[in-house]
Amino acid sequence: MSIERIIASIPNRTALERKTMRAHALAKLDSANPEQIAEAQKLLAALDDHEQHLTEADMATIKALAGKPLSERVKAAFEIDPPSPTEQRLIQVLLANPGGNCAELSTKIGWAPNTWDLGFGAICAQRAAYLNELSGTPSAGKSANLPLLTLQDRGEDGIIRYTMKPEAVAAFRHLGFQVKPE
Repeated sequence: MSIERIIASIPNRTALERKTMRAHALAKLDSANPEQIAEAQKLLAALDDHEQHLTEADMATIKALAGKPLSERVKAAFEIDPPSPTEQRLIQVLLANPGGNCAELSTKIGWAPNTWDLGFGAICAQRAAYLNELSGTPSAGKSANLPLLTLQDRGEDGIIRYTMKPEAVAAFRHLGFQVKPE
């Protein structure tokens, strides 16, 4: 299929299909073939452009979610845009380790210390329009979106510890995640 046909199909693709398209395009950037690199760059630009413009259905869903309890917004956000396997791990590690700091959470999933918050922030940023209670607009920067789903406590040692908000825990339990008993 030509790159133009692939790009033309973007509006009809699900969020998960667009994620897969993006992953394939990113992988092709490492190609030695200049034509594949150019096509990958074209596709990434088209995906970026599409994701900047929410569809009417997205806007209707966002409006319907405004003012709803966080648990309903979380369920809707993750049903509309299901988490990838990596995102599932980022969510699950926090559910299993409430009160963990970034280094602890990062290490538990095999990542470099102090990277968990970037990944979890990206999860929140990607779904911020659905999660944000009032305006449906994301905060600036990925880490700025962490408070959409987490409670943060800076200890006397200056280290921030993260806990999933109770409403988010309930939603993730409903979505099939394993939740640490209270």
